[in-house]
Amino acid sequence: MKREFIRYLAGAAAGVLLAGSPAIGGGPYASAAPAPVFTWTGFELGLHVGGGSDRTRVNLYDLYDFSDSYNSTGLLAALTSASIIS
Repeated sequence: MKREFIRYLAGAAAGVLLAGSPAIGGGPYASAAPAPVFTWTGFELGLHVGGGSDRTRVNLYDLYDFSDSYNSTGLLAALTSASIIS
């Protein structure tokens, strides 16, 4: 049993060491990422519009002599803006 525990511990340690090592992808001659061809700076304006509806029925005949239904509808709108500077 002790030998199995040591084997599991060694396997777990090897897994941690291999998972934590950095990736060596390009070797010593790897070049840096190319510069972006186009950069956009300016102002952005956006409009978000949505809506929804719901119908809920409540039936409490077992506890009280009461039954009702509710209808709800709604509209959601938002205006967003952002300045993008790169």
